[in-house]
Amino acid sequence: MSHPCAHCGFENDPTRVYCHNCGEKLERAEEEASTALPGGFTPPQVQVAPRRKIMWGALFGLWAGRLYALVKMLVLAALVLMLVQAFRAPEDWPEPAMADATRAKRLTEVLNTAADSPGAVTFQFSADDVARWFVSSVKFKDPQWSFSLRPISTYAQLGDGVLNVGLETLFPIGEISVYFTAQYEPVRKSSGYILKPTRYTIGRLILPPFLGLPAQAQFKGLADALESPFSLLSKASDIQIQPDSVKVRWPGDKP
Repeated sequence: MSHPCAHCGFENDPTRVYCHNCGEKLERAEEEASTALPGGFTPPQVQVAPRRKIMWGALFGLWAGRLYALVKMLVLAALVLMLVQAFRAPEDWPEPAMADATRAKRLTEVLNTAADSPGAVTFQFSADDVARWFVSSVKFKDPQWSFSLRPISTYAQLGDGVLNVGLETLFPIGEISVYFTAQYEPVRKSSGYILKPTRYTIGRLILPPFLGLPAQAQFKGLADALESPFSLLSKASDIQIQPDSVKVRWPGDKP
């Protein structure tokens, strides 16, 4: 295809830029037209993504939400672990002592005599005496509600300066044993001694006294049953508890 010169009309070779006859520059209108895009075609637009702004509020909310979910999961896991520990039997739960009404009556008479003696009296009880006296003095009451824990057995065990008391109850659902223990230590008051609770345990879950409300409710029956013997001990001037015995001293009326 030739390119005619617009100035002189000479037919030039399509590869020429200037006219072979007159030297004028040839127009390339046809080439420019041939390179035009087909009608109706719109080239794709390159879109540049806008620069994102850091939304600190949303980012903080995301972190706070994840932290809250983690805390809830940890709290739930801790509650499940506490529940499992509460229903596990203690490793050192001793065999309950056999009740001995005769021995319990004799020990109660000794306490009454010593507490009312006009002179100073010191009496020592063996660990077996304390255990048998304890289980013989406790009288279980019938549960007040259908879902109450039913007492089965109890024990008293001497420790190094403390008295450990255990109570086995029966959970109404599934007939599962639930074990409660309380640790008491003698504390001197102006009017005598009291046994102050220092620790409660449900199963293998150890609770400080201020968190021991569930255990305190179970031991209330024991405290009521032993109110009379403990009132005699409160008049003592000295109580020494050892693992094998407990020594009690009453001052009498003498200064």
